[in-house]
Amino acid sequence: MPNTLSNLKKYKEALIYVNKALTLQSGNPNAMTSRKYIRLGMQMNYERKKNTNKAIQQLEANVIDYPNDSELKLNIANIQIQKNEEENRKKREQV
Repeated sequence: MPNTLSNLKKYKEALIYVNKALTLQSGNPNAMTSRKYIRLGMQMNYERKKNTNKAIQQLEANVIDYPNDSELKLNIANIQIQKNEEENRKKREQV
């Protein structure tokens, strides 16, 4: 069910199901993997909407589950760089 919801881009609903599964069986590898990719889908959605703070929050939540995943950390850094560049561009336009 969560994967179907995620495929339909109903990430919040999918996350509820996965978190329930993890409540019943902590550390379930299938549920953990599903949660990771649901959050990545949410992150991409937020990033498309220019909501970088929420995008970063999703990646940081995944880093808690996968602290050795360097790709997640690299994605956070890239989004922060883009965010800083956008803020600097806006400041220059105001001057």
